[in-house]
Amino acid sequence: MKKRGSYFFVLDAMIGGTILLISLVIIFNSYLNTADTKQSYVLAQDITSFLVNAKIHEFIDAVVLDMINDGEIANIDNTYLQQIAIFHDNDPGTCGIGDNLNCAENLTVDLMNAILPIQYGYNYTIENNGLRTVIASRNLDSFETSDFALASRKLTFFKLSESEIFGPAITEVLIWS
Repeated sequence: MKKRGSYFFVLDAMIGGTILLISLVIIFNSYLNTADTKQSYVLAQDITSFLVNAKIHEFIDAVVLDMINDGEIANIDNTYLQQIAIFHDNDPGTCGIGDNLNCAENLTVDLMNAILPIQYGYNYTIENNGLRTVIASRNLDSFETSDFALASRKLTFFKLSESEIFGPAITEVLIWS
């Protein structure tokens, strides 16, 4: 009779251990499959901070140098956010042929390719007076299947000239993986 009670005890312990082991495997596997959003959130904030604070003369590559030499960028003390907004605002004094949206797109694509890793998609938009304009984007088709998307928005306004002010507008950088 004593043996029969020990069999039930061992069987009960094995069933309990199996349930515990299966539970731990499920918990740890679900934890490993989560996307790392903290790093991407920091990346989205860093990119927006870079656009707000970096002046053009601090980060010049071949495309920016061509824009400066062609007279499309008149003031290299502007920040990148300001210069993209100036191009977006269709200031007739820039981009000789009046194709300012292409200037904004070219500058944004060049800049984002330099600072954003290729595995991330992005969408850079400016909303001014209720009109939302996509300036540039990358991997837009992968947005629907992405694990997460993070947006960083900044209220944008600054002095264009002595009598003109740009904004207020909302500049949004949307990043996904």
